[in-house]
Amino acid sequence: MLTSNDSLMTSVSEMIISDILSGKLKPGSTLSSKRQLANKYSVSRTVIDRALEYLVEMGYIIRDEQNEYQVIDFDRFKDFNDLTNFFKYEDQKFSEDDITHIKRLKAGLDALSIKLLKLPISEEDANSMRKTLASINCSCAYCRNKKCDHCASIVYDFYTKLAQMSQNKFLPWLYYAFRNTNIKIISSYINSVGIETIYSKGCLIIDYLREGKREEAIKVIDYNLV
Repeated sequence: MLTSNDSLMTSVSEMIISDILSGKLKPGSTLSSKRQLANKYSVSRTVIDRALEYLVEMGYIIRDEQNEYQVIDFDRFKDFNDLTNFFKYEDQKFSEDDITHIKRLKAGLDALSIKLLKLPISEEDANSMRKTLASINCSCAYCRNKKCDHCASIVYDFYTKLAQMSQNKFLPWLYYAFRNTNIKIISSYINSVGIETIYSKGCLIIDYLREGKREEAIKVIDYNLV
């Protein structure tokens, strides 16, 4: 049963979303303080807290290290327009141009996961990600030939963990929905540079996230996949 606070939270969320979609709140802009928002909408701080958390989960805003809320800026992720490539080429051979577009999209998704993480990540999360990478068996014959679906699947699990750790519920779904395509792209990259390179870059990403170095971690992803 909906309470009055539920209704108020929904109303406040819808008004903020409307301001975002209309351009009144610009991408990258910082929202007013919780106290100012509570005064603006004539509601309690509790209602504002719930509305902001809902908008974070839905991907409209992010919370930074200063606990301020910003409208998400998708300008660096323009290749989301190529999302149809995931559907079109799920079970077909990729052309070179297709691979380039999809790699850009995947890099955007991975970078967005990091953009939405609350940093620094915990030692528990860091160890979980290290454990995932450590399960790569670089001594197998397939790896020596730079082709291993097993390793590609592990790397996929690594980046999916990033999405799961983000403040957004939509990103993990994208990774799950397009698992086969993700693994094909990762296999292509393993074939190009070798699993050792991807493993070392993954370890570097973990170290940066543990240290709270968001931009450095994003640069590693861009270098790795674009």
